[in-house]
Amino acid sequence: MKSHKKLIALIVALTFVLSLAVPMTAGAATIQENAATKLNAMGIVEGYPDGTFGLDKNITRAEFAKVAIVTAGLKEAADLMKNTPSQFSDVKTGEWYTGWINLAAAKGFVKGDPAGTFRPNDKISYAEVLTVVLRILGYNDNLPGSWPVDYLAKAVELGITDDLSFDAKAPSVRGDVFAIVDATLDQNWVKYDKDTDSFVDGKTPAEKLVVKNYKGSVIDDAFVTGWTVSNGEYTISYVGGSKKAAKTVTFAGASNIDGLKNKFVDFVLNKDGEVAVATVQDFTVVKDTEQDKSNSDYATATLEGTGAFVSGTNSGFKVKNDDKTYTVATNAILSGSLGTLTVSGSTYSYALEAPSITLQFNKDNQVYYIGLGSPGTQPGIVKSVNTTTKRITVVSGTTNANLANFNTDASDDETVYKIFKGGKEVGFDAIQAGDTISISPNTAEGLDYKVTIGGKKVEGTLESMEYDSDSAWRIKVTGTKYELATSNGTAQRTIVSLDGGETYKSNASMTADLESLLGKAVTLTLNSNGDVEFVKGNTGAASKQYGVIRGRDLVYKGGAAYDILANVKLLLGDGSKVTYTVNADSNIKTVGGTVYDGDDVAAVAEIVKGYFVKYDLTSDGAIDNLEILDANTSDGNVGGYDTDNKRVKLNGTFYNVTDSTVIFKNVASDPKVSNWTELKTYGANAYYYFKADGVDLQYLVLSGNPAAAAKFAVVQEKGRDADGYYLKLNVNGTVSRYDADDVDETAGYTNSAYKSFVTFQASGTDLTSVTKIDVSNTVYTVEEINYSSKAVKIGGEWYFVNSDTQLYDVTGTPKTIAFDEIFEGNKVNSLTPIDKGDGSEMSDTNNILRYLIIKN
Repeated sequence: MKSHKKLIALIVALTFVLSLAVPMTAGAATIQENAATKLNAMGIVEGYPDGTFGLDKNITRAEFAKVAIVTAGLKEAADLMKNTPSQFSDVKTGEWYTGWINLAAAKGFVKGDPAGTFRPNDKISYAEVLTVVLRILGYNDNLPGSWPVDYLAKAVELGITDDLSFDAKAPSVRGDVFAIVDATLDQNWVKYDKDTDSFVDGKTPAEKLVVKNYKGSVIDDAFVTGWTVSNGEYTISYVGGSKKAAKTVTFAGASNIDGLKNKFVDFVLNKDGEVAVATVQDFTVVKDTEQDKSNSDYATATLEGTGAFVSGTNSGFKVKNDDKTYTVATNAILSGSLGTLTVSGSTYSYALEAPSITLQFNKDNQVYYIGLGSPGTQPGIVKSVNTTTKRITVVSGTTNANLANFNTDASDDETVYKIFKGGKEVGFDAIQAGDTISISPNTAEGLDYKVTIGGKKVEGTLESMEYDSDSAWRIKVTGTKYELATSNGTAQRTIVSLDGGETYKSNASMTADLESLLGKAVTLTLNSNGDVEFVKGNTGAASKQYGVIRGRDLVYKGGAAYDILANVKLLLGDGSKVTYTVNADSNIKTVGGTVYDGDDVAAVAEIVKGYFVKYDLTSDGAIDNLEILDANTSDGNVGGYDTDNKRVKLNGTFYNVTDSTVIFKNVASDPKVSNWTELKTYGANAYYYFKADGVDLQYLVLSGNPAAAAKFAVVQEKGRDADGYYLKLNVNGTVSRYDADDVDETAGYTNSAYKSFVTFQASGTDLTSVTKIDVSNTVYTVEEINYSSKAVKIGGEWYFVNSDTQLYDVTGTPKTIAFDEIFEGNKVNSLTPIDKGDGSEMSDTNNILRYLIIKN
């Protein structure tokens, strides 16, 4: 857990801003990867020197003999049989595998061939692997049927081969073998009963193989109640105890430590007694969010039994939910209020009510945990994200304490928090516009705050509404009913957008807003209880369009000598030029929010070339509403381009340039439409305005006629010939000659020399500018390299390489190099310091290197 310094200022009303920063985490592992990590922690399997497990490699019969003996808990005994003559003619005494094979044969796990050989170096088939692991469990050739069908059928019956696909006769691969062994350890061990000719549990009550063979290194079916963190160390609490988590924990059935709570989990401990592997058991879970009580988002259930219910110790109770009755475990626990009690003789009946009711069953299929959910506080919808300042703008329908208190105390600038999205811990970069966000204090888990990004989306047609008095409490969308979210079971808090999500109305007008959307397409955002927090729709008003003003015509108003607007001329995103009539009924809205009638003299001054506007038209094609979104006011400079992913950086955040993105340029003097092909060659040009839908750029308004960005190069040769002064420049491995007569007296040309690093601009082959970059002041060392991610660590920070990055080695003759030609310890000449920002510095603000110069 990291502590993060924060700059937080929340203004909580309909809009608030917050600051976050956390590391990214990897995606979910496969069952083979989880099994390998788990078995490695238990000492059953080993990896290769390069840190991998070779999951796609075959495994030999000798190698699996070792895996079998260690799985059986007989590791120490194998060494005693290393120098014992083998019953197999091809197993020599003293080989690394001799003891493993001898012991496996002595225990009856393996039998070899009729010829008396074992073939230790042959690949072992899937059928042979399954036969051996079932023998370790206690099964034998008394299984019905002939080999290998008898063992294969039992393996399928036990679920050992679930989620695997293979040919039983084919050579097995290590990843599948590890998954089979992992599943086998989770089975109950058995013994053969001759009297009944059947296999029975080897112990009463039944005991898993992993518990039998690995006492002290596993904890079976622990019910996790929570976790805490202190000084970066995690402790997992469960019924009956707690365990410290190892620095690296492998999770199966959960994305992270938070996914273990209120679930049964198997723990594998490392040699220090710390949790190294946590596997969530696939026991039954019933969750009820049914909305069947007027004007309440409560689900209901009945808990009934003899005497009073006591969490953790009771007897004879059952829980009824949705016309089904479940047996409650004698040690069942309840989280929440028992509700209304009705007593009839010795029978106690509790009416459970909550926005959601969760029933977690144990391995005996009895209800062990009864969780009663709460309404929670209303989330917000993310409107914009700034990855540089780590700030997001969020729309919320309520002012709640959790959001308002998400602040750093003046005397304490260290705040600990985690962000979760889709059940996984994520970094700030995972947050996107349109996500919902919930914030809750979480001191019980060692956090100041827990931030949850999510919210299920439902799209359909709003068909009907149900009322309690005059207020809506439930709506029907495409055949399904959804209850509106409440703060306390009665007060609705749902908010509605009537303009496709651009703005959200106050909750006070919720019912009227919903009525205006009847019969129209809507998008619902649901909370974890299945209730509606947000409704996004469009009332059907004329759709908004966008353009840049390119001119206007005036007409004499009469009376006083004033001219008023006759029409407005616009340049649209498809390049078309249009003219629309302005009349007395037209509305002209300024950047400051003032609204003028179309025939108001004051409206004339607002129609200026280059202004970016949003407008809609009347049925006869005249301007109905025209809103000025930008009045030629600079909003900053383009921060960089990611040509690999077709992105542009604006206000610290990368946005995708899609096929529908519209780019205007030179709007103040001669508005024109540009495109990505041009945009990606531009430098750090100023822009007036941009509009995005989440991370997809819709409109970008550039103030001027952009100049091409300067290119980077290494001087390969500098001189003069019959044609005049020249430079031969190496640009990404291509050496070209440029005439320098127009720049030969500039400092950039004068100071440049062989091996100099320069930026330049050219018109054809004629240099128009050249600037020498000083790379001699400071020398850095490449500290680490991640070749798979194309990343280098320099000066304590990771930098990434993409197809635009220029890599040079100027140790000898200047040359371009590939990323795999960079090594730890290489000396790097760079600017001082290694800044991130404009094109003249070493990298852009996304830590993607623009260039890297090696000079050893």
